[in-house]
Amino acid sequence: RRVQPDGSVRLTTRAHMCRLRAVGLAHCTACGGFFAGMRGLRNHWAFKHGRPYEAARASAEAACTA
Repeated sequence: RRVQPDGSVRLTTRAHMCRLRAVGLAHCTACGGFFAGMRGLRNHWAFKHGRPYEAARASAEAACTA
């Protein structure tokens, strides 16, 4: 569950998360969104959350191998 900037709460069930991961989407632990694989998540971390490239790559790799 994640609180969004507008104050809403995003809930994701374990079953939904498993379905999305099965089709190649990666989960952002900061905002709860799902992105197209490691590259999509790395770009999301870099541009949306302002992480430097290496930190974004490490976060994406950790999420995709968890």
